This record gives sequence, structure tokens and C-alpha cells, in this order.
Amino acid sequence: MRTMSKTEIRRRGLQHAETIKRDLRVMMAKRGGGDRIVNKLHVAVLREKVNGFSDLHDVMDANMLGDVNDVLDINAVSEEYRGFVTTNEWTEDEARTQTWCDVLNVAQTEVDHWIKIGGLREP
Repeated sequence: MRTMSKTEIRRRGLQHAETIKRDLRVMMAKRGGGDRIVNKLHVAVLREKVNGFSDLHDVMDANMLGDVNDVLDINAVSEEYRGFVTTNEWTEDEARTQTWCDVLNVAQTEVDHWIKIGGLREP
């Protein structure tokens, strides 16, 4: 079981956020065409229905954006949760899952902020 620091969790989360923003920028750059999800995203942004990360779920499975496999370490456990495993309060799987959630929460918070400051409206 590899231990992951809070700093590394934040770094990986921000790295994942960049891949999510990249995917959204690519989708926003596409005009017309037959991609239903891209068209739904454009309409939702134009109608000001996407005001944060959670609003993306009305248009697509937003959790599938980005390159999550590049940032998650499936064997890592947060320093914060390692003690729970040591004391048998959590299994290693539970600690790893919570660590993954921490990384994803950093990414979603960053993308949420980016959307709120107009990131989807950038040229």
C-alpha cells in the first residue's frame, strides 16, 4: 500500500481538472455536426443552464470527462486514511476508494470554479 500526501492528492486533482477542461474546450470548439452531447452542451451553455460542474450532469456523464486513469494511483492510500487501515476501521479498498474520491473532488471543485468564471464561454 503506497501512501499519498495531501499535496500529491491536490496535484493529481488539479492535473485531472486540466484534462476535464481540455475535453470541454474541445467540445465547445465543435460547431454543428451530429454529436448529440456536443449539441446539448452548446444549447445548455447558450441558455445559461451550465453554471457549475454539477450542471454538466444534465447534459452528459460529466464524471467520464478527462483522463482519470492517468492521475489515479489504484494502489495509493492517503496519509490521512492509512491509520484507519492500521486500526482495522477500514479495509485497504475503502481507504483507496476514499483517496480516489479526494482526488476527484479536487478536480471537480477546480472545474466548477472555472465554469463559474466563464471558462466554457472562452473562445
